[in-house]
Amino acid sequence: YRHLQIFRTKDEIDVRTVPFTKGLSVSELSRHLGIDKDEILTIGNGHNDISMLDGSFAGMCACPSNSEPEVMLTVHKAGGHVSGKTSLAGVLDSINAYSNGTVNSTLPEDWVEPSQKKPESPRRASKRPEKMFTWKKWIFTGIVGYSVLVVFANYGMIPFVSKYVMIPYNIGLRILEKLIIMAG
Repeated sequence: YRHLQIFRTKDEIDVRTVPFTKGLSVSELSRHLGIDKDEILTIGNGHNDISMLDGSFAGMCACPSNSEPEVMLTVHKAGGHVSGKTSLAGVLDSINAYSNGTVNSTLPEDWVEPSQKKPESPRRASKRPEKMFTWKKWIFTGIVGYSVLVVFANYGMIPFVSKYVMIPYNIGLRILEKLIIMAG
């Protein structure tokens, strides 16, 4: 059901209507850009990503190892890549797996069937209030934002600034290659 999200735990089922899911967004964007479903790779880790990871809208799908169990199961069933790495490292590992033909759909050994998972206890309130944005969050946000720009630039989606976006990326890549050569 494209307009429903269903979340299931051991003791309850939550059904929500969704007017527009990520899967439908991927479908509309691919139609608009004229990209075939088999050329699309979707990567996600949360319940709201399931609609774009089930194989209906993208020919390739993946998830990092710290994904929700339902997400891992969806990617596994679709024959996608279940990375052994977490977060951004899992995203990069997934892209490499499809590039190198090393896609692995095997669920991790510690994976637990979602219906068997124990409900999580409510999180305790923090004893000290955190600042809205710490410097670490600003750096992380900048890195993620720049990574998105690099992807868009690499595919020519921002034609007027692509070459400027790619300059620091290419410099960093050359430095990394030299470090690898020196280390190996």
